[in-house]
Amino acid sequence: MLDDQAIEPIASPILWLRRRPWTLRSLLVIGLLGCLAADVAAAEWRGWQLQDDPDGSPEVLGIELDTSPTTSPYDEPLVTDRPDFTESSSTVGYGVVQLEMGYTFTYNDDDATGDKTRSHTAPEMLLRVGVSDHVELRFVWTYEWDEIETAGVLTQPDGSNDIGLGAKIDLYEQCGWWPEQAIIIDGTVPTGADAFSTDDVEVGVNYLYGWELPCDWGLGGSTGFFTDSDAGDDFVVWFQSVALGIPINDCWGAYVEYFGLYESERAGGVDQHFLNGGFSYLLSNDVQWDRLVGFGLNADAADFFTGTGASFRF
Repeated sequence: MLDDQAIEPIASPILWLRRRPWTLRSLLVIGLLGCLAADVAAAEWRGWQLQDDPDGSPEVLGIELDTSPTTSPYDEPLVTDRPDFTESSSTVGYGVVQLEMGYTFTYNDDDATGDKTRSHTAPEMLLRVGVSDHVELRFVWTYEWDEIETAGVLTQPDGSNDIGLGAKIDLYEQCGWWPEQAIIIDGTVPTGADAFSTDDVEVGVNYLYGWELPCDWGLGGSTGFFTDSDAGDDFVVWFQSVALGIPINDCWGAYVEYFGLYESERAGGVDQHFLNGGFSYLLSNDVQWDRLVGFGLNADAADFFTGTGASFRF
């Protein structure tokens, strides 16, 4: 478990904001608009620098530029944020709409209580819309149905999870060992079923980084937090992940990944550690199928999970 005393100066202000949803919403909107304005301003600045010469060739500071068409996002295979926990450190690109969906089955046998839980989630929809070359908007929604066996009694809650809204912003491209970097600022609104909704606005920040390695291997990671609530108890969940991408051929790829969830500002907070891996198959540059399987590494983590999904770029 994370040391609460060490992270209290960070976690406490996060919870203070969470308990003031209108302040929080205003900050999120201002931050998103600021990112969009900065991106537009950068594009305007680049356009202002371009000056047409008498022959029609644009120049920057007197240097003639190559006006051949730039690479389209559709010229390369799509890059998805699934099936692993680690999100990609790139955005989809201006004008691109990408839909990612899937199904996950999770099983846990609680050694302490004897409770057995089988959980199903689908369609795990993530809609990504590129509003500029460096900013994408994100919409997240899924449905969940569980089978919980407690002392021989079976309950079967089902319903929608809270809707998630957010944005991913490109920060840096990779330069040598300096990684490609991006950040996701997102949150959920209390729209889900009683069994799964937190009944409040939750927020999160996800800092993403990745390296292209020799022979088309890849290494990525994410560091961040999200707020959560259980029976009126507000707390913060920190997370860390690292994923290794392994190319097989032009169509097949694989990965192996560790990720952990660490609760703070919560009485009896626990840490959960997971190991998972999977495969992806490109049917075309714009369609990908994936498969994953994972295991919990400690008693507080779910014992087993597996899933499959598909992603489409339009």
